[in-house]
Amino acid sequence: MSSRRSSPLMLVRPFRVRLSILDLRTSQSSTNNSLLPSSSTQRRSNTSNPLTLKLNEFLIEQNKYTNGKNDSITISDRDTHDREIIKRFLHSNNEIEARKILGQMWKQSRFCDLMLVVDGSEYLAHRIVLAAFSPKYRALFRERRTDFVTRTHLRRTTHKGLQLVLNFLYTGELTLTYRNVNDILICAKELDIAKIFEICEEFLSKFEKRHVFRVLDLSRRYGMKKAFYESHYYLSKNFNECINMKTFLQLPYATIANILADETIQNRDETIVSSRILNWITSNHVENIQVIMHLFKRIRWNKLDYEQQREWLTASHELAENSNLTSLIKEHMM
Repeated sequence: MSSRRSSPLMLVRPFRVRLSILDLRTSQSSTNNSLLPSSSTQRRSNTSNPLTLKLNEFLIEQNKYTNGKNDSITISDRDTHDREIIKRFLHSNNEIEARKILGQMWKQSRFCDLMLVVDGSEYLAHRIVLAAFSPKYRALFRERRTDFVTRTHLRRTTHKGLQLVLNFLYTGELTLTYRNVNDILICAKELDIAKIFEICEEFLSKFEKRHVFRVLDLSRRYGMKKAFYESHYYLSKNFNECINMKTFLQLPYATIANILADETIQNRDETIVSSRILNWITSNHVENIQVIMHLFKRIRWNKLDYEQQREWLTASHELAENSNLTSLIKEHMM
């Protein structure tokens, strides 16, 4: 779906798992053998996994109740529901089915062995799901495989970013907009999820003109080569048109300084550039002389003849109201 539409972009990706979820299936003890069909292709036991141990122990315990002779023992509806979920998960023979069952466990906060903390708020998840996407946490979980619950603090991630990322890990769906893409990228970077970077870069590479500066800034910050090339190429070909957009006045100082310092952009009208710099200074009420002069030094004065410079100075209402700034610019022009 094209990102040029005004509505949020819904990207759906298949649930590709490097560390297979199906590895959670284990051979059961003799007490539980009747629950699992024998198979010559059954995977090797992985009894060191805390989630696997919890699932197996629950099944064994419930099997004792169902096979016991004491008719006074009853099983609650919740226990029966848990048992059915676990049996379906351990018997699942494909990734899509296993993912759906894990997603059901996640929504119901069942058998979670991972706690992600953001600003004091705790989010429950399953280690096997995060490990399937994150080499960093896969290695961490291997070192701490005896943990009953692993608790980790995310220092830079926002609530919105983590919620969207967790939803993607369990469902394969990621809702991307220009408002939330930075929150998602911050979380993906902290959790080391390369797949999300790929999806975000594809989204950013298909931008509208009004978002070119945003894409350029994000792609430079996160090292997205494709998105950076696309946005930089567009800006190079349409520089004068782009800086005349309203979004230019909303850019942070560092972004503007980087754009003006880019020597590869040759198609610049310096009269427009100087005027837009002045517009940015006045609209953002910038009073720092060092910032102002640094931006004006980025103007290619040699591209303007003396008459153009004088005309620009006399025609500028902003400069007419700021004699100090006028004198500084005249001094630099000399």
